[in-house]
Amino acid sequence: MLYLHAFVGAFVFDDRSDTSLLEPTVKTQKKVLDTVLEDREDIDYYEDNIEDYNDSDELRRDLMFETEDELESDLGNQIGSIDADGSNCNMPWECNRPCPIGYFRLNGMDTCHRWLECGDWSDLGQNRTYLTQGSMKRVFKTTWRGIPVILARVKRFKYFSFINNLRSLQPSIFVTQLVGACEDPAWPEVVLEYHPRGRLGNLPAVLEMTPKLASPHLLMRLLVDYAAVLSVLHHREPEGARVLCDTWSLQKISHQFLLTRDFRLLLNDVDDVSLVIPSKGRLARCNSGFYTRPELLDPDFLAPEEYSQGYFDQSVDIYKAPAVAQWILESAGREGQVLLEQLNPIHQQCKSVMPSDRPTAEALLAEYRRIFEVARRHHEEDQFDDDQFDEEI
Repeated sequence: MLYLHAFVGAFVFDDRSDTSLLEPTVKTQKKVLDTVLEDREDIDYYEDNIEDYNDSDELRRDLMFETEDELESDLGNQIGSIDADGSNCNMPWECNRPCPIGYFRLNGMDTCHRWLECGDWSDLGQNRTYLTQGSMKRVFKTTWRGIPVILARVKRFKYFSFINNLRSLQPSIFVTQLVGACEDPAWPEVVLEYHPRGRLGNLPAVLEMTPKLASPHLLMRLLVDYAAVLSVLHHREPEGARVLCDTWSLQKISHQFLLTRDFRLLLNDVDDVSLVIPSKGRLARCNSGFYTRPELLDPDFLAPEEYSQGYFDQSVDIYKAPAVAQWILESAGREGQVLLEQLNPIHQQCKSVMPSDRPTAEALLAEYRRIFEVARRHHEEDQFDDDQFDEEI
């Protein structure tokens, strides 16, 4: 049997027959894990969350993809599309892309195409550019018929939960678009829509390179999208509400979402969710390795019932919303602090000790939308004043 040695630099990232992470590892003296983490999945969670993701230079270069003209065009398009894909769709779990489930349509396509299967893999570009990896996936950029796409190679024991969850959430506009899947390789492969800005965790770098995106109303709209995603997860019918388990820290939450080209937020990582069905007395419980290591958990970030490793409902996601809002809006400086002050009443409710006292995702979304509209009006008034000043000059 082959063993995975410590020199991970020897991985051949574009070899579809590579089974390295499917094999047991040789124990080394470099890192000793607790015996409670003997389970392979728990060890992966431990290593994934302690160490930074292994991002490539190509991924960082993708963050700088836009010219000034393209940025202006994107901002103009997304401001005009707020009502079309957000506010005008009052129930996020009914906000769908035009293609029915089982089909996709990427940027530049005029018609919908059925999800790709193994027989379509020959249409994918042979050149795969490695972007990043976590414990469960390796991520590459390739092309399908000349269109950039993401190819994720997923560990087999995680593949079915990932692909089944992703399929069940299609064709929501708040979830990354599935393009196709193939179980045949040693690492099953999933093709997804490509978003150059990458995960939400790249937000500081994105704002540094494109300061115009640090506008309070644009950052507030990311929170609107975040609350909309929670609404989608919490109001799934008929299977029940879903809880995001792989969100035990702010850093991990930032890895579950993508920033789109027009600066929207999409749920991306859905391989670890737990189902809640209150009518049947079914509650969630997350079983990642970190829940056996309480010293690595933040009691101020996690709801008490989640921190204590007990059973809980979907309100644990709501408990984390204030921390997400703080992290996103602080990039807007003083104006961001003003928005946080306006959000303080509902954020105080989010941090309630009793789960039943926390607002629903719908209530959180409604308040975020209200504050967003206030921020947008202020932005439009400032723009009008600037235009008037320019005309006077």
